[in-house]
Order: sequence, then structure tokens, then C-alpha cells
Amino acid sequence: VSLLDYGFSLCKIYTDKQPPTLSSVPVHNGTKEFISCKYEKNFSYVFTSEINQNNIQKKVVFQKNLSAPIKKNQVIGRLEYSYNNKKIGAVSILASETVGKAKYTDYLQKLLLNLWNNNFSSAKNSSQRKKLSYIVVLVRIECEPFSKHSTHSDRVTNIG
Repeated sequence: VSLLDYGFSLCKIYTDKQPPTLSSVPVHNGTKEFISCKYEKNFSYVFTSEINQNNIQKKVVFQKNLSAPIKKNQVIGRLEYSYNNKKIGAVSILASETVGKAKYTDYLQKLLLNLWNNNFSSAKNSSQRKKLSYIVVLVRIECEPFSKHSTHSDRVTNIG
């Protein structure tokens, strides 16, 4: 029993209860430009000797060129831990949400919103604003999905 007590007295458990705050990560070709993320779990490590917590280093590493589609809880990076420059473990960083792959209509909508925001604020009178409103509505109708019973002539009627 005294041997076990001696062994346990040498062991120290380190638990990182306050890992570095994660910021949003850029996503290429996605329906969103950034994705929020979270840690999979808290990091714990058992040291078999005295430790100086000031010598524990943490490094956040994300996958390079993160591209959509990304599923919720997909691993997108890791938080690496080292002690006196020796790696002691890591915790996975997960996507907090799903981001779909952007389609043509997503890019078109983004382009139109940018044009709208830039031009609408600079439109000098109400007739210019009204024309811009019609353009956005027309393109939005064209980009909306059709029912399985709609025909090409239905689309043209809706736009005209």
C-alpha cells in the first residue's frame, strides 16, 4: 500500500479548463465565408514528476485551405500541447455547424447583394432605386428552384 501511495504522490494531473478562444475560420467555396468551431473536449495529461505549468505550450493548427462542404462536428484542426518542447498530446477542433458547397446561384446572389448595397446607397433619386429593386427581384425569381410541374414558359411568364 505504501508503494502505491508513493507512486500516486508523484503523479500530477494537468487539465486545461481554459483553452485558447477560437475565432471563426475562413472557408473556401462555401455558402458561408467563415465557420465557427469548438474543441472536442478538455485536454488532460498525467505527469509523473513535478510540473511547471508555465512550461506548457499550446498551438492551434487548422487545416490549410479549408473547403466546403463541411459537416457539423467534422475535424478541421487541433490544439497541440507540448511540455519543455516535447509533444504531450492534442485535442481536435470541430466545426460547430454545417457549411454547404456554394453553387452558381449562391455566387450570383452574393454578387447582386454587393451591387445592391453599393449602388442603392449611391442612387440619387427614387426612380434609380426603383430600377435597382426591379433588377434584384427579377434575378431572384430566375434563381429560385422550380416546381416539378413548371415549364420554361412558366419561368418566362414569371419574369416578364
